[in-house]
Amino acid sequence: ALDRGSAGDTGQLHGIFTNTERQLKDAVFVEMKKRLPPAGVECDYGRRPPKAWIRRWARENIPIPPLTDYRGIFYTSQGLHAVAGTLFNQSYLQFESLEFSSLRIEEIAAISRKALITMLTRLRCGAGGECRTLGHRHQAYLFSNPPVGPHPWLHDFLGEWEEAAQNFYHALAVGEACGGCEF
Repeated sequence: ALDRGSAGDTGQLHGIFTNTERQLKDAVFVEMKKRLPPAGVECDYGRRPPKAWIRRWARENIPIPPLTDYRGIFYTSQGLHAVAGTLFNQSYLQFESLEFSSLRIEEIAAISRKALITMLTRLRCGAGGECRTLGHRHQAYLFSNPPVGPHPWLHDFLGEWEEAAQNFYHALAVGEACGGCEF
C-alpha cells in the first residue's frame, strides 16, 4: 500500500497482522522502521502522530481515517494508517467489524483457516461500485515460511485460490480481444 501513491488509500484503514505479538513488534515493526526512513517515509506506532504531520495532511488534503485512539495503529508520514494486531487463538474476532483497504498477514501457516477467511472478508471499503473510481485496490499480501508438518487446510486453501485464478484469468492468442472480461 505504501508504494501505490493513491490518495484514496490513505483515507482508509489498512491492516498488518501476525500470529503473535512478538512477531509483530520484534520482526515486522523493526523491519519497517529500518526500511522506510531511508526511502523518505517516517513511521510510528501506538501513539498520536506528530502535530506537524497532522497539519501537513490537512494542508495537502491528504485524507486520513477518522480515529479517536491510536493504540494499535501503525502510521506513516505519508498518511497511511494501519491497524496492527495478532490473529492468535480467536483474537481475530476483534477485527470483524472493520474494513481494510489492504492486508498484510504474516505467517499464514501458523494461523487458523477461519482467522484467514475472516480477515480476507474484511478486505473491502463499503463504497460499492464507486470503489474503483476512488482508486481503491483492496489487495492482500500473505507471507509465510513453508509449513512444518501436515497443514491440509493451507494446501487446500491455496489450491482453491489457484483454481479460482485459473478460471478467472485465461490465455488469449496474440491480438485476440476478450469479450467476456470486465476489465
